[in-house]
Amino acid sequence: MAKDSVVLKVNVGSNAGEIGYSESMEGGGEGPEAFTIGPDKTIFIVDNVNKRVNIYKEPDGL
Repeated sequence: MAKDSVVLKVNVGSNAGEIGYSESMEGGGEGPEAFTIGPDKTIFIVDNVNKRVNIYKEPDGL
């Protein structure tokens, strides 16, 4: 098994399921600040640009 693997790809934007990102801050961008993974492999990402928490669940059958 590989040490690193992609478990989630998310588009940048303000629509449902997308993560906000802004380059408007001086000295760097602004984007997701934190994430956690629940015991059922649900991923929670703090999206400070869009002012919400995005929740990603593993599709059935995987």
